[in-house]
Parts: sequence; C-alpha cells; structure tokens
Amino acid sequence: MLRQLTAAAVRRLPRPSPHPTRGLAAWPSPPRPPRGGLSPTRQPPPPPSSPPKRPSWDPNWEGHRGRGNLLPSYGRALVAGRGKFFLVVAVGGGTAYYAAHQDYAPYTNRRRMIDLSPEDEAELGQREFNRLVSSSPTHPPGAPTSRLVTRVARRIAAVVPPTPTPFDWRFVVIAAPGVVNAACYPGGKVVVFSGLLDALPPGREGEAELAAVIAHEIGHAVARHSAEKLSFANLVLVARAVLFFLIDAGALVDVLINVAASLPMSRAMEAEADFIGLRLMAAACYDPAAAARFFQRLDQMAGKRGTPPPAFLSTHPSDKRRIEQIQGWLPDVASEYTLGCSQRTQYLDWLGMAGAVRVFEVPLFNCVCSGRLRS
Repeated sequence: MLRQLTAAAVRRLPRPSPHPTRGLAAWPSPPRPPRGGLSPTRQPPPPPSSPPKRPSWDPNWEGHRGRGNLLPSYGRALVAGRGKFFLVVAVGGGTAYYAAHQDYAPYTNRRRMIDLSPEDEAELGQREFNRLVSSSPTHPPGAPTSRLVTRVARRIAAVVPPTPTPFDWRFVVIAAPGVVNAACYPGGKVVVFSGLLDALPPGREGEAELAAVIAHEIGHAVARHSAEKLSFANLVLVARAVLFFLIDAGALVDVLINVAASLPMSRAMEAEADFIGLRLMAAACYDPAAAARFFQRLDQMAGKRGTPPPAFLSTHPSDKRRIEQIQGWLPDVASEYTLGCSQRTQYLDWLGMAGAVRVFEVPLFNCVCSGRLRS
C-alpha cells in the first residue's frame, strides 16, 4: 500500500526540463514553516521603537534633537564625561581668583574685584590721555575756559583723600562744540569738552554745576572704576567660555551677559560716582544741590534730542533716576556742606569777601593734595 501511494505521488510531479535553468525554476521547493509553528503569512509584530542609546562620550551624537535639550554635543560630553572635572576646576579656580582680588570702593565700601595695580592703571590712563590730547584741538592754558576749569578742578582735587599712588593731576579743555561731556582718566587727567561749558549758565551757578560734573568724573578716578571694568572684563571672558560650552546659542549668551551683568554694573558705577562727587563738592565748599540742577538741565536737553533708550539697555541711569538719587543723598551731604563751610563763610564775611569761596580758589582753605597739581 505504501509503495502504491509513493508511485502515485511520483507520477504527479512535473517532468524535468531539458534546460538547466528551466529545470531549476520548474522544481519549486515547498515552503518550510518557521520554527514555532507559525505560518508564513502570520509573522510576529515588530519590536517597539526605542530611543537611541546615549553613548558615554560621542561628540557626534544627535539623539537629543527634538527633545528641547539646549546642550550641544560637546557640552554634554563635557558635563557627562571626564570633562566635568575640568569644568569644576575652571569654575572653582575662577571663584578662588575672584576671592583673592577682593577690594572695597572708597566712600561706599562696595565690594568688588580688581586685579590691576594702580601703577598699571595710571599708565593706561596716561596713554589714553596723551592720545586724546594729541589728536584733538585744545584751549590754551591762559584762555578763560581753561582758567575756569583749572580753578574748579584744583579745588576738588585738593580734597581728594590721599592714596598710596599719588595722582598726577592735569586739567585740559578740548575744543569740541556740541559735545556736552567730561572725563577723568586714571591717574588724575581731567578733560572737559567746550560743549559742556557752552551749555552751562554764566556766573556762580554755572561754576557750581561745572564743579558737579568735574567732581563726578574725579569720583570715577578715586573709585578706580577703570581698573574695575578691566577686571570685570576678565570675568566676562570666563563666563562666556563656560556658557558657550553649555548653551548652544552664541548670540543669546552675549545678550544675557550684557543685559544681566555689564550694563547694571556700569549704571552702578555711575551712581557711585554721583555719590562720591557730592561728597567731594561738599568738602570743596561747592553747593551739592547744583548736581541736581545740572541733571535737570541735562534732562531737558535730552528731551529735545528725542526719546532716550530704555533704562535697562543704557550704560547710565536715566536723568530722572539720578535726580531722585541725588535728592535722597542731599540731606546728609548738605549737613556736611553747611557745617564744614560755615566757618569759612564767616571768616570771609569778616573780610568782606562773602561768597568768594564759591567763586575763587582760596589757598588758605585748600586741604593737603594727594598728588601734584598741573594745569
């Protein structure tokens, strides 16, 4: 029976072709069922897709795309891999360097970092002063404007507290009509632009407002704001380098540092120079209230020029803000001005020279200078 079934099955098979290729095609192999008993038409479902496995250190890994990760590949490698050690060392070293160069501002006792010596700062100031004077027309020393600026600046420089590195005072008027500005370079180099003198009223009131401007600029030099800015620039470089490693947005880093650190620091320095200038004015027997009057005049001039930029995008506080701060400081400073100058005014009244201390330089009342005076 088995032999009959086998012979019948063989007879039903197709005959082989005389051609080799046709013969291979004519003899199809029956499909073999897969292991496990599943038919060819029923296959197991594919495994669920899983996110790519994050390597331990691969700068070309792009699996973070679409997941809201701001860390670029090299930043993740730095934080996740062995670079974390170097990041900790950089941050710790910067913090130690900041703590080792701590300094305190005069008059306000504000804590800050300065890593530039007074000698190097004075050398930079001398270099910039020489460059400005050599490239700009100046008024001769005997001109009325130069004598006015020299007289006012000497009175203020005479009350500057002594410093380990004496100031080498220089007073120059730059011929620049329309430029309402002044400056005091490190080391005691005072520069007044002629446009500022043109904007001031004549007489005693104008001299008092000029004293407010010069005292403010000398306050920058006394507080060593130039050295502080250069030291702060070093911290900014380190912060930018770290943030560029961690955040994949270069322009955003610059904007954040500028708005959150650089501009607020500049405005704080300007406010501090205003405060120091009021103290110097009171010590030199100039009415500190003239500073508020000057900024009111400056605010009126700024209103004619157009709308100023927002305060948080400016290097200086707004004129209205400065007026409010000065008026808040005036009660304390005015008491010093009244007590310190009352005896001098009485002495001048006795001599018949009332008010001369506010108009002329009186060597009798000058304090010991902290440097050399040169016009």
